[in-house]
Amino acid sequence: MMLLRLTNPHQEMEQARAISVAAGSALQDQLRLAQQAEQQLQQALETARRDFTSELDKLRADGALAQERLKAAETRSAVENRPGAASGRPLAEGTGPGPLTVIRSRA
Repeated sequence: MMLLRLTNPHQEMEQARAISVAAGSALQDQLRLAQQAEQQLQQALETARRDFTSELDKLRADGALAQERLKAAETRSAVENRPGAASGRPLAEGTGPGPLTVIRSRA
């Protein structure tokens, strides 16, 4: 029994070529879309990095300011807790927790 071919080899090759061209075109479109998506992701990443750096700098500045405020509060507390500080009168020379400089007026 013999099989009859309904198409000739030339038509088969043309169909295969057309399919290859269509597949190549579809792959090129997919590649172009993937490249565009990758470019958008890179831009988003750069934006996120800039925003993160900006926020981190703000937090660092806030932390430094908090440290300065804490140091100032500790200093005020130490000064307020010295003997004689509550009464507002100067301490006599040689009394208290540490060395003092006594300032005298020339009046």
